[in-house]
Amino acid sequence: MKTIALKIDWMVRGVLKLENSIDTRKSVLSSKRFFSSKFPTVAWELCIDKIGTGWSCTIKVWLRQIGPNTINDMVNTRYKIYAMKDSKRVDIASSTNKLENQEKLGYTGIDMELISSDTSKA
Repeated sequence: MKTIALKIDWMVRGVLKLENSIDTRKSVLSSKRFFSSKFPTVAWELCIDKIGTGWSCTIKVWLRQIGPNTINDMVNTRYKIYAMKDSKRVDIASSTNKLENQEKLGYTGIDMELISSDTSKA
């Protein structure tokens, strides 16, 4: 079994503006795919879905794994998903060492005000 380690930093500014891009089109915002050149048959995307409006909304966050096998396969991938708020780490999800659906690893909902101090207007 091969083990690889990757880290992605994905900064989303103007979080309240997601309201315009996600709620209206019912789509999911996802990061650029990332992978290791040592194991190019597997890639990941960090995904965000916003439910609700303004600061009273919930953000759904998960990691999507593409490969090495079929879609909707069960995998055991180690990961940690967190946000930075006012220079402090807010843990959102981490692996459980149990098999999970590769489409929604760590699927978790978290209140917007817990992860963002963004004051920009939509």
